[in-house]
This record gives sequence, structure tokens and C-alpha cells, in this order.
Amino acid sequence: MKKFNIITYGCQINEYESNKFRETLQNLGFEEVDDIKRADLVLLNSCSVREKSEEKLLSRVGFVRSLYEKNGFPKSIVTGCVATTEEKKIKKIGKDSVLTILKGDEPLNERREKIFNILIPVSADTMTYERTKGKPFEFVPVMFGCNSFCTYCIVPITKGREKSQPLDKIINEIEALVKAGTKEITLLGQNINHYGFDYGNKNGLIELLEEIDRMEGIKRIRFLTSHPADFNIETLKRMGELRHICPHFHLPVQSGSNRILKLMKRGYTREYYVSLINEINGLFRDVSITTDIIVGFPTETDEDFIETKKLVEEIRFDKSFIAAFSKRPYTLAAKMDGQVEDKVKKQRLNELLEVQNDISLKKNRVYIGKTVEVLVESFGNGLTFGRIPQDKLVIIEGKAGNLGDLINVEITDADFI
Repeated sequence: MKKFNIITYGCQINEYESNKFRETLQNLGFEEVDDIKRADLVLLNSCSVREKSEEKLLSRVGFVRSLYEKNGFPKSIVTGCVATTEEKKIKKIGKDSVLTILKGDEPLNERREKIFNILIPVSADTMTYERTKGKPFEFVPVMFGCNSFCTYCIVPITKGREKSQPLDKIINEIEALVKAGTKEITLLGQNINHYGFDYGNKNGLIELLEEIDRMEGIKRIRFLTSHPADFNIETLKRMGELRHICPHFHLPVQSGSNRILKLMKRGYTREYYVSLINEINGLFRDVSITTDIIVGFPTETDEDFIETKKLVEEIRFDKSFIAAFSKRPYTLAAKMDGQVEDKVKKQRLNELLEVQNDISLKKNRVYIGKTVEVLVESFGNGLTFGRIPQDKLVIIEGKAGNLGDLINVEITDADFI
């Protein structure tokens, strides 16, 4: 039996796509292995949001080539964002070891069909993807692409313009997952607030959430990622009426400086963002707020950074995903004057992480002594792992329940993670 290995870089959408590629290869009779050296085929699903992710992908392409030249296997299939922008570089590094390159802006089903037709020359119509047993939680992309063109972001180039999936297609997929045992669904989109906009429906996201909320068997609903500028109060109020929506919002702020936000073309001010968070806190009980922040954006001064630090201290995010600015090709920010030195970016990154970790620890320790509902997600090393509705990880000693169970757990200790 032929063997395959999948390596995924980047976001939850890439994780979802890798799972679909996995199904395709398994339907073709391939067996998955963890060791790349035992694989006949390596599928590399790439991300170009950060320069480091791109470098890791190209390094892995080179490693596969070295194995291929030594042993005659494996061959690689490269897809995702880097495949869209760096096809020539991938071919140059991988040479004959690269079986094919599937650009990330091509529809997922077309890429699966190409894999099928390359590996077995029969009609892709014979492929079936029936799932008999669902995982406790699943990601479901509802749209692809982005129209926002923030000056630092390569996504509109690698993923193309926004395109929403048909409502009935999404509902059918989620119904099948819930029937197979999935309890929690996370809807995905680069800017999920725009779901349905390309169909002329400005209420697409809330109508989709309401439809899913009525499903029998669904227990939790999440969605990622929201653009702060595209939220409105009426939508938030309707979300607050849903039975299964999780009290967790991921709202990337990126900076606390109005000057930097303008250079980023984010479309909102610091003051607007704070008012939005206040609205959410007023509508949802025990809500958790997480965010993304970039430090060291071109021309960022000490004063700009202090504004960001003050915002983190004011809002008290449950968690912040903080990254140093990374120049991406084809973006306006990559060409801006006033690029910040790496050592300054690193210093600001570490300083802000220290502030956020302290806040996260204090917010998590509030749960000590409380009983919370945990969705059991996995087991390992004599421990049980799960999450509460606020998207906080809970670790339980021993085996507690079965996969997909919702169990009540008393919190006895907490860390900042």
C-alpha cells in the first residue's frame, strides 16, 4: 500500500483543506504515516502570511528533494498560499521531486480532483467523501478570499476575492457532521462578517448562524475571523439570542495607535474598537475576547507602541496572538519607508507578551473553584484535554468521559496559556 504524509502550515482553513486532501488520498488507497521518510507522497499545504512560514515550506520542499534524489521517493504535492505566489521558486528548489503545484486560490474541489486524476487516471466523479464518525469539533469554511487589502496582508493576493459558499451546501455539510457525532462547529472565513455579501445579502452571517442554531444535535457554534470594522450592533444582538453560540469573539485589533491603524488601512479607530468591545461585554455573559496584534509595523514609534500596550491593558484580552511585522511580497507595507529594526521589533514583542501573559493568568485564575462545561477533545499521556465555551483549554488528570462528551469539571489551578 502506498503511503502519504501531510504537513500543514498556517490557519484553520488550511487545516480543513488538509483534512479534505487526507480523505482524497485515503479513498485512493493510500495509508497515512507520521514519518516523512516512509512516505511515497508528501503533501505540503503552505501559508505565506508570515515570512517564516514561507521559509519553512521552501526548506521542506528542499528536504523532500534530497530524500527523492537519494531513495527515489517521496514525491511532493505543494498547495496553499506559497504555491500561488512562488511557483517558480518551488519548482527550482524541488526539481523532479515536485509532482505538481496546486495554487491556493483554486477552488478546493478542483485541487482534489487534480490530485485524484494525477494519481489514478479515472473520473473524479467516482470519489466519495462520506464520513461515518465525526470528531468532537470540526472546522467548516463558509467563504474564501478577502476584499479588504490591509497594507500588510498577502491574503487577497494568495486567496483571491471573497466568494461565499452556498447556504444549502454549508448546511448539508454541518448536518452530516452532527449526524456523525460532531458537537462543535467553527465556521471559517478570512473575513467571515462578509459571508453572503457577494450574493447581495448583508445579513448572510447572522442568518447562517440562526439556521445552524436550530439544528438538532448541535451543541456549540463558533466563527473566525471577524473584521472589527464590519460588525454592527444589530447583528451582535441577534447573536446574543442564539442558544448555541459560544461566548468567545476573536477580533484582530492589530494596533492601538490610530496613526498605525490608518497606515494599515484597517478602516476603524482605536475608539471604535473599544466601543465595540464594550458592546460585546454588555451583551454576552462571561465572554472571552482574543485578538491579533502586529508590533514593529513600518514607522511605528515608541509612542505608537505605548498606545498598543495601553489598549491591551485597558481591554484585558483573554489572549493575544502577537507577531512582529513581516514584510510580504506584493503588499504596500513591504515598500513603505521607515522599516523598524528587527531588534526593536523583538524587544516590543517580548514586552507586550509579558503584559498579555500577566493579564491572561489573572483572567484564567478567576475560574479556580468554578465548575465549567468541557467538551472532551482528546486523550494523551494519561490526561484528558478539552475546551470550555470561552475557548480555554482544560487539562484533566486521568481519563474523563469519552471523545465528544460534554462533562462538568471543577477548575483547581490555572496558567496563562
